[in-house]
Parts: sequence; structure tokens; C-alpha cells
Amino acid sequence: MLLIPFAGKLMNGMAYVSNRWSFGYSMLVAYIIVDGMERLLTLAKKEKIACTVTSGLFVLYVLAVPMVRIKESFVAVGWMVLLLAALIIVKGERKRKFAVLILCAGNMVLNGLFMYCAGEDQYINRFIKSGQALNVLSESPAGAVATLNDTSFYRFDVNSQGEGRLTNTELQFGLSRTGYYYSIVDGFVTEYLQENNHNNVFAHRSNSLNERVMLQALASTKYYVTKKGMEQYVPFGYELRESVAFPESMKEYQVFENKYALPLGYTYDSYITRETYDTLPAEQKSQALLQSVLLEEESQHVQEGMLSFSEEELPYQMKYKKKRIVVKENEIIVKKSNAKLILEIPERSNGELYLKLTDLWYEHATNPELERFTASEIRVKSGKVTSSFTYRTPRNQFYFGGHDYYLSLNSSKKGRKRIEISFKNPGTYRFSEMKVFFQPLEQYTKEVQNLSKEVLEDVVM
Repeated sequence: MLLIPFAGKLMNGMAYVSNRWSFGYSMLVAYIIVDGMERLLTLAKKEKIACTVTSGLFVLYVLAVPMVRIKESFVAVGWMVLLLAALIIVKGERKRKFAVLILCAGNMVLNGLFMYCAGEDQYINRFIKSGQALNVLSESPAGAVATLNDTSFYRFDVNSQGEGRLTNTELQFGLSRTGYYYSIVDGFVTEYLQENNHNNVFAHRSNSLNERVMLQALASTKYYVTKKGMEQYVPFGYELRESVAFPESMKEYQVFENKYALPLGYTYDSYITRETYDTLPAEQKSQALLQSVLLEEESQHVQEGMLSFSEEELPYQMKYKKKRIVVKENEIIVKKSNAKLILEIPERSNGELYLKLTDLWYEHATNPELERFTASEIRVKSGKVTSSFTYRTPRNQFYFGGHDYYLSLNSSKKGRKRIEISFKNPGTYRFSEMKVFFQPLEQYTKEVQNLSKEVLEDVVM
């Protein structure tokens, strides 16, 4: 089952591939070893030969397969050879038992070093310090929003670049956030984000809506939270409501209120069909959803919407250092880590700026076999605003089909003339299109106001 990715997905509630259940397999292997130890200590000559041949084949496998040639595999091979030597060379059953005992103890120590030591997995650092759990929950973006004592239903969003991994801290306050960390999240949520080319790197986890103001409006986002000093990430239409300081953790958050916020329930006067919606590119889908409700089939009770779109595709000129990057048609070959590609664009202001990457694929530079198990971070920057995502290859544990990205570089009153793209890992990045869009927001404000004419009131959740 460990060799079949679908088995890992099945054992994780069909959410994503995870082999957490493998502790049961480890227990089974441990039981088999213990149960057969007496037999191992008294192997016949033919059995010793069979064990040696089998172990030799395993060694050849580790040496021959690039994706298996890692430090942990070589350590495992070394320990296996020592154990085999103890069983074959050491004379006397009592001495063999003692040798096996020493090897087992050494193996436990070595695994402990791999798990906990600096420079290795440092597993201990994943945990919260004793006595700090409540502070981590309370002194958070959710804690900052909770100080407003707003009893209406709303969602809040957070700075996509300022918080890192959030752990559902809003639950203890009874609040709702646009992000989530839920292994068995409804697949429709993931599908909705994916069809809008949201740069989400996990099917089961999303930190925010990445400053995409139209997606925020559709999700009834009333507040936006960022750390003090990162106001450049505040989306269009948000005004400062409160500054909240937490002295113990020395964190200070600013809570901004969306003056164009939609409530939980709002009304449309037209519709579009799924067939129409699916033909739209990502830059038009959120615009369409602000104009007409999405229905799976045609309706006789409401008129079909006449959609209009206001995005502008911007031309660009590429600049890069040829020693670090080579650009071909629909292909970028990155020679050095963190190499940068500059896109020079016409200056635009008072609107959102986006970079669109369609059908993106990545291949590792030094060893194509290893690309199946690696991911590469791509960071996009314009002015003081950065947007980033981690591209995962199809054989990655958390891959869920993401190849299309629509990266928000937020809105700005000042014009911006360039976009900087940096690639963390060397390799070949292929794509069918790379486009830059400017999204004016005049039409957005009118559409939100239209949706606000008839809303649900006195909602009890």
C-alpha cells in the first residue's frame, strides 16, 4: 500500500495522499522482527546466503535509483549491513544477542538525532513552548478582530505574506475567516479557488484570498488584518478600524474594515450558466460572479446576464542576466538559485495589478528524476508588494492539480513600471502563457453596491 499513492489518499479520507496510518505497518514489522528474532539468531547456512543476497539487492537498488539516493537510505543500508554481519560473523548465540541489542540501541539513538538535532528535522521546534499555547491563540489576527466585538456575521482575511501558517485560531473566538486548515474540507471550496487560479499550494489548507478584492467581496469579507508596517498589502476599499497591540508577544496588528463588504446573503438580478462560466479565463471569472449568479442550468425565472469585463492586458519587455536565466518561447531556463526575471510594463495606477501563469510545469535542472519529489517557490514583486506560491510537481505528496496561477500584486495609487519574478530553484519552467493584467476598480464598486440592494437581515447562525 505504501507504493500506491491512491492507498495513501484512501486512508486519509480521500483528502490528499498521507501515510499517517503507516504507524500500524511499523508496529507489524516490529512484531514480525521480535517474533522471528530467535530464528534469526540461529540461521542455517542457506538462510544466511539468502539474507546476504536479498540485502545485496537492496543495496544495488539504493545505488541505482536516483530518487532513493539520500542520506537516510545510506544510513539504513549501513545499519542493515552491520546487523547482517552480527548475525553471520559473530559466534555464539549470547554474543549475537548482545550485538543485536547494541545495534538496536544505536539505531534508536541515530533516529533520535535525525528527528531532533539542529541541521536535521528539528521536530521539537514544531511545538509551542510550554505555557504559551493560549497566547498563540489569543494574540493573533483573530484575537485582534475579536476586540471589535462585532456580533454580525462576517469573514475576515489576513495578510498573505505576513502571517505564515495559521492554525484556525478564529475558532476559539467563534469567528469566520476566509482561510482554513481542514484535512477533509469540502471539495467544492478547493474547486472554486482552483478555477479562479488562486495560488493555493494545499487542497486542504488556505491562509487567505491573497489580497484579491473581488474574491474577498464574494466571500463576505468585512475585515482585513495585517501587522503594523505592512499597510501596502491592504486591498482597495479598506479603511483602518483599529490598532491592537499585544504586549506579551510584542505583536501589533491593524484591523481594516471593508467599506464595500457584502453580508452573508445578497441578491442577483441575472444568472450565467456553468457552461458560460467554464469558458471564461481566470481574470474574468470573479468579475462575472459579481454580476450574475452561477447556475448549473438555464432558468425560466430570471434573465441571463449580459457580462462586461474591464481588465486590461499590459504588454511587457523582459530583462534578465543571461548567466542566470535563458528565456525561450514559453520556457524559462533558470541556471542559478533565486535568479530574477524583470518585466517592464506601462505605468498604471488606481487599480489592481496581476501576473498570470498558465499551464506551468517545472523540471529539476540537475536530475530530472528528483523533480518528482521537489517543489519550487516563485516570488513575484512589484513596488513594495510581494506575492508568492510554491509550485508542486505531480508526484509531490500534496499535489492536487495546480498549474494555473493568477497572482495579485494589489492595488496602488502610484503607478508601477516593473514586475520582478524570482525562481528559488534552478531548472526549466514551461508555460503556455505569461500575461500581465491591470484591473480597474470603478466597475467593482458599482457591482458590489448593486448586490447590496437586497440582503439578508437579522441572520442567526
